[in-house]
Amino acid sequence: MLHDEKNAYEVYKAEESGMSDEEKKQHKYTHRPNYSIYPKQAQTSFLKEIEARALNYVQQNLKQAFTNFIKCRSQGVGYPVYKKKTMAGSFQSDKIQVIGHKLKVPKCPGLVRFRNYEEVNFDEMTTKTITISRNCAGKFFASILVEAVDASQLPKTGKTVGIDLGVSTAVTFDDGRKLDRKSIVTKQKYFRGNRNGEDPRVKEIRNKIEFYQAKMNKAGTWTIVTFTGKDGKEHKQRKLVAKSGNYRRYEKKIAALTEQLYNIRNNYINETARFVVDNADVICMEDLTIKDGMLKDDSDKTNRQNGIRHRNIAEASMGMIATKIKAMASTYGKTVVAVNPAYTSRTCHCCGNKLTEKLATSIREWTCAKCGAHHDRDVNAAINIRQFGIDRMTQNC
Repeated sequence: MLHDEKNAYEVYKAEESGMSDEEKKQHKYTHRPNYSIYPKQAQTSFLKEIEARALNYVQQNLKQAFTNFIKCRSQGVGYPVYKKKTMAGSFQSDKIQVIGHKLKVPKCPGLVRFRNYEEVNFDEMTTKTITISRNCAGKFFASILVEAVDASQLPKTGKTVGIDLGVSTAVTFDDGRKLDRKSIVTKQKYFRGNRNGEDPRVKEIRNKIEFYQAKMNKAGTWTIVTFTGKDGKEHKQRKLVAKSGNYRRYEKKIAALTEQLYNIRNNYINETARFVVDNADVICMEDLTIKDGMLKDDSDKTNRQNGIRHRNIAEASMGMIATKIKAMASTYGKTVVAVNPAYTSRTCHCCGNKLTEKLATSIREWTCAKCGAHHDRDVNAAINIRQFGIDRMTQNC
C-alpha cells in the first residue's frame, strides 16, 4: 500500500512542479491507489486470510498519514515510512465481539480468553473498536473502545495548590509536602537527590539486563566496519551480520525485563498524578518544555556532565507526570493552570526579591538577602507557582 502511495505522490509532485504558490495551495491530492484489488492479486492473495475490516483500518491510517504529511509538511510532519518487521505490532477492527471474558475474532477459530483486570461489564456498554497489539516482549493486549457514561467526579476539596516538578523530588507541594521520585537508575553517580522512593526490584532487573546484554554481544555473527566520523577521522565499530538462536533468546529476555521497568515507572506516574488530583480542585503547575528547553546542552558543562543531566531529567519523567495530571484533571472535573516556570525557584515568595545569579542544581536551600527568609528551593518554587496561577485566573476573570 505504501509503495503505491509513494508512486501516486510522485505523480502529484510532478504536477506541482510548474505551479505557482497560490496554485499549489488549491492543488488537491486525489491520486489514491485502488486497495481493493490487493486480495485478488496472486502475490497478495494471503490477505484473504485476514478480516476485511482490519485491512480497511490499515488503509485509513495510511491515507491519514499521507494527508497529514501533505497538509503539515512545512511544519515538520515526516514522510510515511515502511513498517519494520518486529515482535511488536497491532491491528484494529470493529467486528471483534466481547463475550464475557473472551473475544470473538473474525477468521480466528474459537474464542480468545483475556484478563479483565478492572472487572468491567461490557454487556452494559456499546463496543466501538478493539485494537489487539503485541509488545516487544511477546505479550498480547486488547484495547477496547466503548461508549460509556461520564466518569464519576471526585469529591471537591476547595483547595488550590501549587506544585513543582523536579528531578531530586518528583512533586513538591506549596505546603511543604514532597513525593519522592522512584528512580529507574541504579548507579549512584547518575542520581542526585533522595532515593527513599526507589523500588527494590529495579536494581535486580537492571543487573539482569546488563548480564543478558553482555551475553548477547558475544552471540551472533559480528564484523568490524570502518567509517569516517564527524571529526574527519576513521573509526572502527562492531556491526551485527546475523542473529543466532542464542542472540534472539537473550533479546526476548531483555525485552521482558525492560517491560517490567516500564510497568514500574508507569505505575509510579499514575499513582503520583492521582495523588495530586485527589488533593486539590485547582492545580497550578509549570508549563514545562522538556525537549526544547531542559534537554538542551549547557555550554559550561562537559559532554559527560550534560549526558548525566539529560539522563536524570529523562528518568524523572516530569513531562509524563504533567501530561497524566492534565488528563486525570480533565476526566474528574478538576482545573489545571499552567504558569511560566521562569525564576520561580530564585524569587523570594515573602518579599519578591529575585536572585541575580543562577542557582546551581546542587543548591537545595538559600537565604534571601533582602528579608532574611530561609527557603527550601522546591517549596519556594511551588508557593510562587501557586501565586502566579491565582493571578492568572484573576486576570482571565
